Amino acid sequence: MNNQILPVKSSRAWWLVIPILILTVIAFGWWGWGNQTAKISSNSTLFTSEKFGVRFQYMSYDPKSDSKYFIEESDDNIFIRPINEGSKYPFIMIFYKNVNESFMHAVTRIGFVDNKKDDCKIVPARYINHKLGYETLQIKSISNQQDSITSCQSKYSRDWSVGYFLYNPSVSTKLLFIEDGQDPFPSEPELYISGNVPDIVDMKPSASDTIEIFN
Repeated sequence: MNNQILPVKSSRAWWLVIPILILTVIAFGWWGWGNQTAKISSNSTLFTSEKFGVRFQYMSYDPKSDSKYFIEESDDNIFIRPINEGSKYPFIMIFYKNVNESFMHAVTRIGFVDNKKDDCKIVPARYINHKLGYETLQIKSISNQQDSITSCQSKYSRDWSVGYFLYNPSVSTKLLFIEDGQDPFPSEPELYISGNVPDIVDMKPSASDTIEIFN
């Protein structure tokens, strides 16, 4: 009688062991994924410029291209540039204004120093991520037709890129121009995605998405 019962007990025991094994594998998988993410995230660096009152997060090392990047401050510009590469483009341009000057008036003053503004318009920048309460403006051609792409002659006009002015109403003495040339720089390495889509997409945070303006 006992020999007939033992196999049944053994079978029930295995049904208890299998879920435990599955949960153990899942737990180790999550542990490994978490450690990998933490390791990759260590390449993300928080840069603070006390000189300009600007802070943002950027990827100091890109494991995908094995490239290192560093920050350079020059005049009223902040650059993100690859190490061992001569070319550089401003990531952020800093401009100053009177406390009582509106954001719109400041952009108009900066954008049209020696240029006509008849063929231009100043509108809120679209598809831009920024901190809550911040404001954006972008100088564009009145028409997006091919024959008028160059009609807006402002140095800061952008029709087919994402250069825009950024303003924090709590800091009323300055505004920034964010140049699209650095927009693809992510703030976190793991934001890279693969497949049939670009490596960095608009809905994923880039370095420009994390910009903070302070006094």
